[in-house]
Amino acid sequence: MLKCIYNIEFENLVNTSWNFVYSGGYQQFKVPISGNYKIELWGASGSNHQTLAGRGGYTSGIVHLDANEKLYIYVGQSLNTTAATYNGGGSCSSGCTSGGGATDVRYFEDYEPTDSDLVWNSEIGLNSRIMVAAGGGGYNSYSSGYKGGIAGGLTGGNSAGNEPSKGASQLSGGAGTKNLYNGSFGTGGSTSSTWGGGGGAGYYGGGAGADSATGNGGAGGSSYISGYLGSVAITSSSDRTPRKDKNNTVCTEALALNDITCSYHYSGKIFSETVMKSGSEEMTSPTGSSETGHLGNGYARITFVN
Repeated sequence: MLKCIYNIEFENLVNTSWNFVYSGGYQQFKVPISGNYKIELWGASGSNHQTLAGRGGYTSGIVHLDANEKLYIYVGQSLNTTAATYNGGGSCSSGCTSGGGATDVRYFEDYEPTDSDLVWNSEIGLNSRIMVAAGGGGYNSYSSGYKGGIAGGLTGGNSAGNEPSKGASQLSGGAGTKNLYNGSFGTGGSTSSTWGGGGGAGYYGGGAGADSATGNGGAGGSSYISGYLGSVAITSSSDRTPRKDKNNTVCTEALALNDITCSYHYSGKIFSETVMKSGSEEMTSPTGSSETGHLGNGYARITFVN
């Protein structure tokens, strides 16, 4: 009898989705029943400008979750202003827009997070990310404007400009123009220079632009999935050095392209059937249509698969 009740619940939940829009804070998902769940994330763009904004990335994968486990969803923000955006998008000064915030999922292994742990930029919170869809870079609006860099992929896109800022990688934030206003773990670079766009957020954030003749856009952040070949996970909840591969060698980006264990998050939550797309690639939009890179605020969806 108990098995019948369980199966009825199971069947009723198949293909059920939970959707998460930008809210300016974290959103909790408590797993209703043990099984496999598909998680999809869209990173925010660096403003809503159709042609100049660096567009957000997309990540997805299937992960096994146990009943009553908790995930914490952080949806990135996109602004048409100079202010920093929620979940890591870098700010800028004038004649520019800020970088887009990343969208990510956090899992605190055997640990009930405190309110301070759940602030978007807490150390343990950023270390607990098991999937990240990067944000795009903000643009420079001088004259006809310089584009922000697209969100990664494993590597964020460089911005446009005379001395472009650099996209983030799996191991470091992107360098800003003249090596100023660099991105960092979870955060895009912010610039105080006129005509420089803010860096997009991500696993690591893109560098911000600075005034160099007529300025530069901000660069895109990098994405991350635990279980995606090429991603590089950190060692533990308190150690951001790269983890070691199956041969006990510290993972590099080159090693990670041939050893998927380099991507495995320390929590043991590992995705299968993974997809990672940059802000220049065609992807399914949150509404089910097709888009090339994501434009606007980020988005997240969790679907019970089986």
